[in-house]
Amino acid sequence: MKVTFQLEQDDYVKFNEYHSIHSPLHIKARRKHRVIVPIIYLVITVLSLLNSDYVLATVFGIFAILWFLLSPAWQKRRYRKHFQKHVAETIGDALKEPSSVELMEDGIHSTSYAGHSVFKYSVVEKIVENEGFTYIYIGKGMAIIIPHDRVDESEVNELVAEIKKHKATCEPAG
Repeated sequence: MKVTFQLEQDDYVKFNEYHSIHSPLHIKARRKHRVIVPIIYLVITVLSLLNSDYVLATVFGIFAILWFLLSPAWQKRRYRKHFQKHVAETIGDALKEPSSVELMEDGIHSTSYAGHSVFKYSVVEKIVENEGFTYIYIGKGMAIIIPHDRVDESEVNELVAEIKKHKATCEPAG
């Protein structure tokens, strides 16, 4: 079975956003960023209240609340801009030619502008369907991206089923 499609810059950006949202490292960093700054502002608020500087205390109290409430949206926008710049810098030439994924007995054959790769079925970590894409994870942070708007749904379903079948046959019984 072979599937051919043209990837776009936004496809890579969406994959990176998806991966970041589910990455324990990124989750921890976002949580720290959201909580530590308001804690500092609240400490300044308390110190200002102890010094009877109610205006300063009010300002920092409001900043703490606003930071806590608005930082997730701000960070999401910041991450998106970062991924857009990163993809534009690193993936540009990969968008010149169509990519293809072909399932063969020896593994998943992926062909793109950069060349040809063969991945053993055993290295498929997981297969995720998200917002119009199927991500076939090859290792921790790398995936084959299949766009649903450019590949027929039946082909995507057949591809996923075949990969799962091959992966099941190469895993030891346990």
